[in-house]
Amino acid sequence: MNRDPNVSVIVPAFNRELLITETLNSVFAQTYGDFEVIVVDDGSTDNTKDAVLKYSAFNLRYLRQDNRGAAAARNLGIKSAKGRFLAFLDSDDLWLPKKLEKQVALLEADHELGMVYCDCMVFNHETGRNLHLYSKEYPVAPSLLLRCFIPSPSPLVRREVFDNLGAFCEDIAPCEDWEMWMRIAAKYKVGFVNEPLARYRLHRDNLERRMDVLAAYGSIFRAIEKAVDFAPQFYNPFKQRSIAEFSFCAGRVLLLHGRQQEARGYFKKAAKCRFTALRGLPFLALSYLNKTCLDNIVNYYRLMKKSAVIKES
Repeated sequence: MNRDPNVSVIVPAFNRELLITETLNSVFAQTYGDFEVIVVDDGSTDNTKDAVLKYSAFNLRYLRQDNRGAAAARNLGIKSAKGRFLAFLDSDDLWLPKKLEKQVALLEADHELGMVYCDCMVFNHETGRNLHLYSKEYPVAPSLLLRCFIPSPSPLVRREVFDNLGAFCEDIAPCEDWEMWMRIAAKYKVGFVNEPLARYRLHRDNLERRMDVLAAYGSIFRAIEKAVDFAPQFYNPFKQRSIAEFSFCAGRVLLLHGRQQEARGYFKKAAKCRFTALRGLPFLALSYLNKTCLDNIVNYYRLMKKSAVIKES
């Protein structure tokens, strides 16, 4: 009699025919073998399905839905999952071979843990060059409100956590994973494997998504509001600082892209908070410069940054 797998690996995918093979290879190279893979095709218009079905001999299921976003795809995967532990891997990211083995061991050893995450290496898709590590071990709640240091390919979560807390929010993309981890951290003990067992691919698509977030930064602030409403005792004392920190970050990137008026509004928010006032005020002043002067400063900054990268390499 066949029993259910211990782990369900949920892979949302949209137009990933060129990258998903490498992603799935990294899953099936795991040293821990008691898992199923659920690929949820989010309405792809390319040959993603054909690339996935090449793995039909493995313990893999292919599901398809209309294009509704990654959160909806993950939620469909959760509903279909048979495992006691759920892992999430975007269709362009990678795992190292011992990722599941080490995380399952922690969850099996400590039944109070609701989630275990690991460090993650960010790498450049074009060059393959490692850029920086993503995660750190913090007191997870409330530190998560100030920075999302748990990337989507990192966590392994007990199934019962989703039964108790609900699914990913589908109306705050691309912040749905961050908001979910904040809910979990407020209610459950969280463990950390201090090794880079996942690899986050930085490429044009996710850079463009970041700019979408900056253009409509409301999704980040809605995620903050949701976290505070869900667990005010954890997050409310850090709410204003979180808003100020993210406002400063948004303003800085918008300024670098020549969007001075939008940037100015975010710097004004940051300048009102004592944690970001000293950083925010000089950038607020820069936002009032004429475009030619600002462009010269930005170009000089980019040149210095490029020179620093060349020296490092």
